[in-house]
Amino acid sequence: MQNKQQFIQQALSAINQRDYVAAHSACVTLIKHYGDDAEAYFLLGIVHIEILQIQKAVRLLNKSAELSPEPQTYAYLTKCYALLGNMPAAVDAASRCPVSSLDKSLALDTVGVSLSRVGLHEEALKYFKAALAKAPDNASFHYNFAVSAKFAGQFDTARQAFEQAIELKPDYYQAHYALSDLGGISDTNNHIERLSV
Repeated sequence: MQNKQQFIQQALSAINQRDYVAAHSACVTLIKHYGDDAEAYFLLGIVHIEILQIQKAVRLLNKSAELSPEPQTYAYLTKCYALLGNMPAAVDAASRCPVSSLDKSLALDTVGVSLSRVGLHEEALKYFKAALAKAPDNASFHYNFAVSAKFAGQFDTARQAFEQAIELKPDYYQAHYALSDLGGISDTNNHIERLSV
């Protein structure tokens, strides 16, 4: 019989390989043998986010938070509520995972994207800045930061962040499009040559 940590590692490995059936099985087996476990419920919530069963993910993540109210759990609850269009619940969940409480760049970016989705771009920027401080070479984080900066009216900041995303990932077509959407493009000032490479 495996111990709890072995089941958790098995589930994490399966999630990283997108084998959600195996991840689900490892978590359920852990709970059957050892009883309620916050980390197992958290990972089950992640599995259900990945398979787009968001309501079920909310229930599982809330169960995890009842057992152990971890900021990372609230980060993913913020995501779920934003996906469901429940702005008050998303804002409440985000208030339980302030920037300073999250130590993983992906969790910070997740909250930023979620707050951006519900229109709270100024607040989202705080999470994106912290994510970028931890992972400055992540093109997607620069792109997400730029999108919120654009919606917050910080056009120069957005332009710089889109440029940084493109520098890190030259074929980042969404960033190219978003950059051109900011304007200032002319026959002599454009990025057609970069796209042609």
